Amino acid sequence: MQWKILLVALVIVGVLALALFFFVLQPKLPGLTQLAQNFSQPKPSLFTARIEAGRGGRVIVNGTETAAWNSTRPFTLKLEAKPGECHVFDHWLVNGTRLEGERLSLTIKGNTTVSAVFRRLSYRLSVLSNASWGLLALNGSSVQLPFEAEVPCGATVMLALLPGSNETHSFTPIGFLYNGSTTGTETEIRVQGNLSVVAVYKVETHVLYLETNAPGVKVLVDGREVTLPAKIQRARPFTVTIEAPPLVKVNDTFAWG
Repeated sequence: MQWKILLVALVIVGVLALALFFFVLQPKLPGLTQLAQNFSQPKPSLFTARIEAGRGGRVIVNGTETAAWNSTRPFTLKLEAKPGECHVFDHWLVNGTRLEGERLSLTIKGNTTVSAVFRRLSYRLSVLSNASWGLLALNGSSVQLPFEAEVPCGATVMLALLPGSNETHSFTPIGFLYNGSTTGTETEIRVQGNLSVVAVYKVETHVLYLETNAPGVKVLVDGREVTLPAKIQRARPFTVTIEAPPLVKVNDTFAWG
């Protein structure tokens, strides 16, 4: 009989302990409803901002050169374009949309691609001649002087001065004059600004003057009739054959001879 009473007492104590656990400790544990809500709510999605620097420069993002930024919440990026040598900043492309200004502040709320576009500078190269004629080899290709072209900044050009002549003059290369200094007949120039170059030639001509004390005299020069006085000019030393008539008739009673 005593053991039955003891068993009943234990059952009563267990029920009281279970009730105490349920009512006292339940608020500290998540309920089934809360657990269900936690499982049903979607997790925040991760989005990325990618920063691209085109050829000719770099991009500073929030003080660094980090190229990719990830987050689950909106965030702000402060960007600054830094052109390299011989380049200038042109524009931004933000998801394909063009924006201006070297400094840019963006609020990122989803996947975003930002590209900085730089443009290479070009400069005017002008080559003149101190003579009425000139011939230049520019990077191996012959061009007549005067010559002018747009050359990309930082490009290297090879200039070589070529000799030549026309019917009356010969042109012997001496060298180039630019930036207040002279060089030889071949020079290599790295273009970093507008540049004017003068090709210097030694110009030579050879002249033969034919004169007479009689008016209207005609002679043959290398078989060609020439009325005196006359000037015969060649680019180089030359030899001619001159034939003069024995008499120059003026009228029926007077002649030069």
